[in-house]
Amino acid sequence: MAARNLVVVILDSLRYDSWLAAEPTTLAQLGPVERRWSYATWTAPSHYNLLMGLLPHTSPPEVYASEYYKQDFLRYGERLGVPDMEFKRLLPSIFLPTYLRRSLGYLTHARVSMPVLNPFTVINRDFDSFKLMPSHNDMAAMLDKMSFDADRPSFYLLNVGETHYPYALPHEPADRWPRLSGVHGTFRHLDDLATDAAPAAEPAAFFDGAELGELRERLEREKIGTVKLILGRPGDPMLPRSSIDVAILSHVYHEIENPFELLYRLQPALAPGARVGIVDVDRPTQDHGTPPALLRCEAAAAGYRQVEFVSLAPAEGYLAIFVPPDRLPAVEAIKPCRQG
Repeated sequence: MAARNLVVVILDSLRYDSWLAAEPTTLAQLGPVERRWSYATWTAPSHYNLLMGLLPHTSPPEVYASEYYKQDFLRYGERLGVPDMEFKRLLPSIFLPTYLRRSLGYLTHARVSMPVLNPFTVINRDFDSFKLMPSHNDMAAMLDKMSFDADRPSFYLLNVGETHYPYALPHEPADRWPRLSGVHGTFRHLDDLATDAAPAAEPAAFFDGAELGELRERLEREKIGTVKLILGRPGDPMLPRSSIDVAILSHVYHEIENPFELLYRLQPALAPGARVGIVDVDRPTQDHGTPPALLRCEAAAAGYRQVEFVSLAPAEGYLAIFVPPDRLPAVEAIKPCRQG
């Protein structure tokens, strides 16, 4: 019997409870859903683990990892229809595309949505074709490009997109949603801190102009002089110099595209003796939170010093208070922090 085709579809950061709540009709036809955990919590390393053959695990209690690996790898014989697979031939690469292509004669292909998985990264090894799609979350475009050889089995890796962040479907205008970049976007924009030049164009509007107008009219009508609306940019609050005594970022820090840039550009707006308070929850950023150690590291990289940390129990979350630097560090001295 010929080996079966293998197609792995990844909906990045999709939580088990979110899948159940969404009740998908088409993908649910693939089979029963299982609650599993990735071997890594971030896109790039989790895909590398996946391409080692390590599918998300069931986290069985009191079971040695080596025993779980053995049982999970043995299931590949069932999945592929190859009863006598020689797993020792996975060595020394321990890389599934290499084994499938060189030992079992598979054609290997990857279609990815997320730039952090682009063809220049380390995971593009032993693929016959590897393509970064022009838009996120466009599985239909991937399916249109798939083909299967009559004489050789095929392996496809389909990274459909990021399900955690707000996103637009291919036929929807992307400017309806905030742009929230991952590490690829952070690296791309970090060098922007080295220049004070203004952006070439205004960013696409996210806030509803009519509603902002109504809010301004209300402030004037009710003579509320203690509130002033200032519309900033994703990486620049655009506040007047030395105008702020207390800056509060409440449950928003984990959504900031480039926190280094925001903290860097916030400093000139802070008056002498000012404090910055950040309210967030202690969980990974992909789960709408910020680990306190990561927050301290990123703030310190921009010169901010934590002076107080308060748990908000019994409510969920914490308040971290920082003193801004008198002098900002050199941009080239700012290094990204690791999560976890």
